[in-house]
Amino acid sequence: MRFAMSATTALEILSTEPFELVFLDHDLSFMDAGFPERLHGNGKEVARYLARTNFAGHVVIHSHSDQAATMAKILPQATVCRYGDFDVTTAQSAAAR
Repeated sequence: MRFAMSATTALEILSTEPFELVFLDHDLSFMDAGFPERLHGNGKEVARYLARTNFAGHVVIHSHSDQAATMAKILPQATVCRYGDFDVTTAQSAAAR
């Protein structure tokens, strides 16, 4: 499992490694919450990359931001689950229950 805390890092990882599943948030820095109309440096930039490269895996947009709807328009095949409305577990943690 890999994660990125910036659009730049996400794009670097996505362009060099194969993935079947991507969890995508809009707000990747404090600027994104304060200035949601920004086009770069946030989840919208990563969503545009995934659309442009015809990402074949599954995308889950898990943003609490209202920009999740904008990202869903960019990636209509994505599943939108607002942050806090779901739990992510691994096979290990599920087996421990």
